[in-house]
Amino acid sequence: MNKQKLLSKLEQVLMPEFERVLDASILPDDVGYKVFNRYHIIPGKHKVTVEHMNFSETKKFTTQRTALSWCIADRYGQIKLADNIIFLETKKMRMQDDVSAQVDHVDRFSDFEQRELVRLKLHHKQSVLHQVNEQLNKCVNLAKYWQIKGFNNEIARTRNQPSN
Repeated sequence: MNKQKLLSKLEQVLMPEFERVLDASILPDDVGYKVFNRYHIIPGKHKVTVEHMNFSETKKFTTQRTALSWCIADRYGQIKLADNIIFLETKKMRMQDDVSAQVDHVDRFSDFEQRELVRLKLHHKQSVLHQVNEQLNKCVNLAKYWQIKGFNNEIARTRNQPSN
């Protein structure tokens, strides 16, 4: 009985700490990743889905990196950053679809002028896609900053403060 009491006491002490750590963790599961005990990242063949565990909303991303960046921005209340990531991801998906469709159509034109016109449009769309990727990388780096700042805040709160 003494051992059982000790285990019960230990569980009472450690459980709140475990839940706090779980809220700051990224853990793999059988389907994808559980992020911050709020989100579920599910990688697919061409898209990555993020499901919010408390709500029924889902978001689509092209990479796990941007999906995790959105989760970080949402967790730390960076609404503008989270919205910007969603906007750029949507634009990226649209541009990728346009580029792949135009690549398929470019060789179908027998007229040289039409083919060159489509190639010029394709080149423009590829440069726009490159710019979108650059902007998305900036957003990802900003989300990394917020995550590191959050880790530093977590560490600072757990340190023993010197008494005066």
